[in-house]
Amino acid sequence: MKKYCFISKSQGKVLKILANNYPNISYSALSSALRKKDILVNGQRIKENKTLLLGDNVEFFVPDQTAKILYDILYQDDNIIVVNK
Repeated sequence: MKKYCFISKSQGKVLKILANNYPNISYSALSSALRKKDILVNGQRIKENKTLLLGDNVEFFVPDQTAKILYDILYQDDNIIVVNK
């Protein structure tokens, strides 16, 4: 499990703000963390996609394997793509 912490700098739904601030974590992994109550807002576990306020302290936990894999494209044309994994 990997722990992430941040302080909300905008208002909005938890999942939308997390997805915008952590693009390398898939939306399904964030939804799963919400269902498993692995998201804490101001020290309290939440089980629904509540609205964050300015300055809310958010902590969440996701498994290490849930990060999106980003590839470097070395070459690309109409027929071939070469990536660095």
